Amino acid sequence: MIYLLIMSQIQTLVYKENKLNIKNGFGMAKSFLTAMASRGFSNNKTDPYVKKLRVVSCFGNVHAGGILPPCEHLSESQTKGKYFCGGCGCGDRKATWLIAESDEYSKLDYPKLECPLNMPGFSNYKESRPEEGISPVSRRYFIENINQEEIEKTNVTTYEVPAEILKIEEAALLHQEKEKEKNKIPKELKEKIEKVFGKQPE
Repeated sequence: MIYLLIMSQIQTLVYKENKLNIKNGFGMAKSFLTAMASRGFSNNKTDPYVKKLRVVSCFGNVHAGGILPPCEHLSESQTKGKYFCGGCGCGDRKATWLIAESDEYSKLDYPKLECPLNMPGFSNYKESRPEEGISPVSRRYFIENINQEEIEKTNVTTYEVPAEILKIEEAALLHQEKEKEKNKIPKELKEKIEKVFGKQPE
């Protein structure tokens, strides 16, 4: 009886964990698609000041003479000199490196970009709670109170997406649109179906 009870509890925990992983997976996919869409074909980039805030949120400011260390989720890539976020589940690959080469678009350039810790500079930023200002203050509260002039001193560059990549992405989206058109129900048939079964969800 005790054995069955323990097994039942284990199965419940596994189910909850799997459910959470699936939910997180969908969330990450949605976040990635939102970021991609925000860039668009015209190579939109976030405001330079916003990117500077993101750099401070991710990398801290010790390298610039400050006292804020890098984020706990900042992970070193297997590629020397590259870093990625270990908290959002995006993994270590060229498209997810936070800082890119001079002729490439980095992850921190996206107009819409979410942070797993809701830090300043990101689309899902949440203002710190009052208790976060009590010593020892939270990382988020600390960044919120860094002098704007200090943030402006952060050295960043906004990079361009290679034209070849933009062409590939544009072709892929056009292909998707054509496939949608192919799968559309003819207007006359759609009206007949709606008369019989009522209006169908898109």
